[in-house]
Amino acid sequence: MTGEAESVDETRLRAVFRALSEEQVAYAVFGAVALGLHGLARATADLDLFVAASPANIERLKAALHRVGVRRFRTVQEANAERDDPYRREAP
Repeated sequence: MTGEAESVDETRLRAVFRALSEEQVAYAVFGAVALGLHGLARATADLDLFVAASPANIERLKAALHRVGVRRFRTVQEANAERDDPYRREAP
């Protein structure tokens, strides 16, 4: 690894957006991908989404991600627990 962030694969990104739309997931994009969609390119290796937290919407999200090859889902708490960040604080 060179230490540089890999860019998001545009073909895969389009497939994710297509699946989210077809599954009617309520979501908003933020972070570097959102900046890119507005014309300000930033290197990133991930897609940041805010997803409406209703149980039905989460099931639609899982279906959409499953369509593009995601097979494992983690909660924020699970993802944070895998980090070694002494400054991270748990939400109340």
